[in-house]
Amino acid sequence: MEPKDCVPILPQRDVSTQIRYETLIQLIVHLNQASTLAAAAAALVSGIKYIVQVKQWRLLQVEDHAIVEVSGDLRSLDLKAVTSEDISTFERAVLATGAPLLIGAAEILSRRAELPAQLAGNGVEQIYALPARLPNGTPDYVFLIGTSGASFSSLDLKFAGLVARLFSDKVKQLRTEAKLVQAEREIRERNRQLAETLHQLKERDYAIQEDLAQAQGFQRSLLTILPQSVALQFASLYLPAEKVGGDIYDVSEIAPEVFRLFLADTTGHGVQASLRTMVLKTTYDRIKLDATDPAAALYALNQALCRNFPGLELMCTASCVDISARTGVVRYANCGQVPILLLQDRLVKELYQPGPFLGMSSEIELVNQELEIPIGSRMLMSTDGLYEQRNHSGEELGVGNVGRIVATAPCLADALKHLTGEVARYAQAPSEQNDDVTVLAIERTS
Repeated sequence: MEPKDCVPILPQRDVSTQIRYETLIQLIVHLNQASTLAAAAAALVSGIKYIVQVKQWRLLQVEDHAIVEVSGDLRSLDLKAVTSEDISTFERAVLATGAPLLIGAAEILSRRAELPAQLAGNGVEQIYALPARLPNGTPDYVFLIGTSGASFSSLDLKFAGLVARLFSDKVKQLRTEAKLVQAEREIRERNRQLAETLHQLKERDYAIQEDLAQAQGFQRSLLTILPQSVALQFASLYLPAEKVGGDIYDVSEIAPEVFRLFLADTTGHGVQASLRTMVLKTTYDRIKLDATDPAAALYALNQALCRNFPGLELMCTASCVDISARTGVVRYANCGQVPILLLQDRLVKELYQPGPFLGMSSEIELVNQELEIPIGSRMLMSTDGLYEQRNHSGEELGVGNVGRIVATAPCLADALKHLTGEVARYAQAPSEQNDDVTVLAIERTS
């Protein structure tokens, strides 16, 4: 590379101190204006011969395991990235000690094998090595200059230190800027990839939400329309913790004015639990009209689950109630569900019949409880998610609060509306609704 913007060439040994300083200032200006490493090196080639009496020069800018090598003579330069394995034994020793080193022709001849090829030949008779270290003690750079025909003067060595620092700082600046440009380019690319990924995730999420909406609609279609009766009023509440849930219920008229209520809670909640409810409801629909009483219905359901899912893939709790609208007689069987609440004259009574989980073992025994509910009384069946809903303080909604709400409400619709509000209030962040909530309520009106 031909040097540019040089000051007039003067005899090499007659350069005055004034010209050295003037050229050093020019070099500083040119270095500041240089936007590339090649431009900075070209500026150094243009001015170094008027600042330091030099024949060959070489700078290694150390940067972790990467080293930038910039070298040349008075008219040309070469720059490239090398590694610590590529530098000479001499340079490695100088970087290690961190002390300036001046060697003459005899030592150059004896240490030729240790020197960089550029300075081991070309008539170089004296080499000055000027290393620098960072404040933490790690090597920063080493600047080597070689001369011939005359020894370096003390002024040469002084100006060599100035040039080395200026040029090394510029190399470091340009390398840092290049890294920043590369980092910005990588950030832009990563942002582009991230935006693309987010777009794909949004599309995927939209598809999932569409699927969930369809699953939600299908699951709700499995919930039976509550029957009409002169003597009984029915109401239901279905609040899954997610769009779909693991609770299911059914209310069927199995004989004139005799109604069978079924409520079940499969393990887990969300999509997998909702799939279990679909299978459970289909299985229950096949046996519900043939069973003679609630215990027989739950027993037949358990046998079907154990037969079709021997690996315990479908387990659930469930309760079943038969109620006569004419007599108010209730027959009740239970498999792991929470107690039924009986409410009369604002008094709350828990009715509980122990029983095993369904789907675990075919060897189970179930019995019915029988009682009569008076006119004006209410009955509440629910899954455990209703009572176990906790607020941000860890307090449960509990049987007491639920019973009070249902007992004091003027009608079942108001009672369930109030319960919905309480579940929402208890589910305020950070607790959120922690389980599916399903309720069946009955009132004997006449």
